[in-house]
Amino acid sequence: MSLAESRADPGEAVSAGLTLATVETMLELVFDKGRPSNRAVLQAIFGKTPRGRQQAAAAREVNQALRALRGQRLQDVRLSAGPNRHTVVLETDRCRLTLELDSAGARVASLEAG
Repeated sequence: MSLAESRADPGEAVSAGLTLATVETMLELVFDKGRPSNRAVLQAIFGKTPRGRQQAAAAREVNQALRALRGQRLQDVRLSAGPNRHTVVLETDRCRLTLELDSAGARVASLEAG
């Protein structure tokens, strides 16, 4: 039975001789390069790893910042691309939110009022 089939905690893979970093890297490669047949199970396993928890926390922070824009008039949206990173700027009548998106996930770069 595979790690995905067992719905195991990634810690069980560590006890089977794989390091947690190896499990994280293998799962990231599957998501980046492949088409996993049971994506939800693999995402649940990845979410229990340190990188998975870090990405989930960053996504919560981004969603919290986006919720702060509710009810505001959107004045401008810009996307800029760079090597391995994209930046999204959302400007409203009351603030400017800058988000960075890269292979490590999404994060709030700045939130400026005014």
